[in-house]
Amino acid sequence: MKRATHGIAITALLFASVYGCGAAFNAQGGDDAKRAGAVEVSVGEPHDDRVSADEGDHSDWKAFFLETEAQVTVRVHWDDEDVEARVVLRNPFGTVLFAGSKDGGPRVVELGPVDLARGEYFVQIEAEDGSSVYTLEVDGGGPAASGRPDF
Repeated sequence: MKRATHGIAITALLFASVYGCGAAFNAQGGDDAKRAGAVEVSVGEPHDDRVSADEGDHSDWKAFFLETEAQVTVRVHWDDEDVEARVVLRNPFGTVLFAGSKDGGPRVVELGPVDLARGEYFVQIEAEDGSSVYTLEVDGGGPAASGRPDF
């Protein structure tokens, strides 16, 4: 009898430790939870999506392509002001170019402006706590600085 009681207690503790901490990281993330599944977004057009640490959809990856060298600003507007999140701009190889965090407070995370060469870039959006719908904007507002005066 004692052995059965201990077995039940151990099973209950194991169940609580596995499921008591919420959903596993990106268990419900879908294809865009990794860089290889990044969803293509257009420069200059808003894109809406949602992340939720509580529901196991921690991260989204987006990709954009620059036809020419440009000065780029990435903005993420959050619907829920309490979400704790991170936004990372990465180059074609996945190297971090710029990163910003949201820990309560303002509903916008802005990265840039940064001069980027022609090519594909990635934005990683990750909920660390809470959940929110967000709007991503990639603004390729002008030519990159050349470092030379324009006479």
